[in-house]
Amino acid sequence: MNAVGEMPKIGRKVQRLRQAYKMSLDDLAAKSGVSKSVLSQIERDQNNPTLSTIWRICRALNITVEEIVREETDPRVFDVVTDQSTPVIHSEDGKCTLRILGPITTVNWLQWYEVFVEPGGALESEQHDFGTLENLTVLEGQLTIETGEDFGRVEAGETIRYPADRPHTIVNPGPGRARAFMVVVLGRPVR
Repeated sequence: MNAVGEMPKIGRKVQRLRQAYKMSLDDLAAKSGVSKSVLSQIERDQNNPTLSTIWRICRALNITVEEIVREETDPRVFDVVTDQSTPVIHSEDGKCTLRILGPITTVNWLQWYEVFVEPGGALESEQHDFGTLENLTVLEGQLTIETGEDFGRVEAGETIRYPADRPHTIVNPGPGRARAFMVVVLGRPVR
């Protein structure tokens, strides 16, 4: 619990959300109007941002200020999110869509998404923190996953678990659109 009057640490939340949206620091800086150096300091909790700065970052990440500063131990467990309020990420080529289903309160250790990949679409990801594990359950179609030298193919009804602490790619080789749920259990950065 923070001392009275002390601003909650938001760095890890900002970093995880930025990464969940597949944004670089440059992307977030351009979208929020907050300099890259200030964003980097905020993500490392080396900067005590003003409310105005937090608001601009939240607007760029499509979340509320209340969500970013809320303590991780928030006891609310009953929360309905409408379809229109669910944040969505689209790949540059438009062939991959991720709906962010997880709440902001778990973004530092657990994230989950509904994933849609059109035929020929590829969702390429950089490595996440050491020990990160992705769990992908295919609901429709088929997907292939490559992590380093490892390769796996999953069809509707199957689940694949793989390390995501190295670059990895999800591809739809099939003739139709694939739909899946992905749960990401985050590891910790190596210091």
